[in-house]
Amino acid sequence: MTALIPGEKFYVIRSLTVEGRVAQRGETITVTEQMIADSADRNGDSWLSDVADDEAQIRRWGAVHLAPGEAPADVLWWNLEGDDASRDRARDEARWRAAALKDPVARQEALQEVRDTYGSKPSSRSVKLHNYDESGRRLT
Repeated sequence: MTALIPGEKFYVIRSLTVEGRVAQRGETITVTEQMIADSADRNGDSWLSDVADDEAQIRRWGAVHLAPGEAPADVLWWNLEGDDASRDRARDEARWRAAALKDPVARQEALQEVRDTYGSKPSSRSVKLHNYDESGRRLT
């Protein structure tokens, strides 16, 4: 059973499947009767009972995925620490929207906003310096 009741809200910190679809980071979800019924296992236990219990979520999923209430404004689908793929996708989508603007001034302002929001896109290349001996043979 869950302590949540229909109408209460929780938000997603890390994406996970809710009601057969992927709920994204930053999404606020309102609990429904159907959600409570569908989340119960054969013993009547529900993952919804873990919404306010970080330790229970870590035991269940290995990380905290949910929190009670509405998502704070700074919890966005692309800004999870270490989720570079989502951040890159969000940056690319924002950049494409900005580049599509016809007005050159508006386009430049939008591109600057992309840089201010997401920062520079990291290079996909890395440089590794190796040490060599006097004969030019690489040292390990």
